[in-house]
Amino acid sequence: MIPPFSSDARRGELIRPPRFLPAIDWPHEHKSFAFGPWDIGSGNSAPDMSRGNYGTGWVAYLESDGGTYLQKKLPNDLWDGSPRYLLALVGGIKKISLEFAPTGFVILGYIRPDGGLGVWWRNPDTGLPQLLDLDADVQDATLTVENKDDPTSTDVFLWYFKNGGLYLRQYSERFAVVHGPFISAVTDPVIIQAGINHRYGYQVDYRDSAL
Repeated sequence: MIPPFSSDARRGELIRPPRFLPAIDWPHEHKSFAFGPWDIGSGNSAPDMSRGNYGTGWVAYLESDGGTYLQKKLPNDLWDGSPRYLLALVGGIKKISLEFAPTGFVILGYIRPDGGLGVWWRNPDTGLPQLLDLDADVQDATLTVENKDDPTSTDVFLWYFKNGGLYLRQYSERFAVVHGPFISAVTDPVIIQAGINHRYGYQVDYRDSAL
């Protein structure tokens, strides 16, 4: 479901925000944190859902060789030391954003150095890994789960800025339909976080780095 937006709505505090970066620095473009299934053997393998979904911490990160990898967070706040290879793209990747489908499979959003926006995921219609080239001239993007408290039927949102406007694509629509713009005329946007706030409204926080 597309969340309703109103410029007159009261801003709230996000419930379990997917990320909170009050001062954005660009090294964060090269890593992304998300909660997902209990375990994943490799980037393409079926997830271990024996302990449910959206309860275990994961990090995706870019290495200097251009590859993107995934590791699991351990209870002692360390990572498991078993990098799971995800993908590498000809021409490189500028930014990544990690989330997990309701089925527990990895969804990795990325922005190329030329501003191209794409998603690497397991297409639920075919059951196969797939690269989607979605848009061009994108300024910033982030993936976020609509509602982790409803893990089996939740949607996954891909929010992104293009030409100063905020747009949305959805997992449930196979990222094929563009919604928006919800706002416009943002010169140099950075998405800080998105999710359900404590007033149970949906909220996207961003800042304009040009101001």
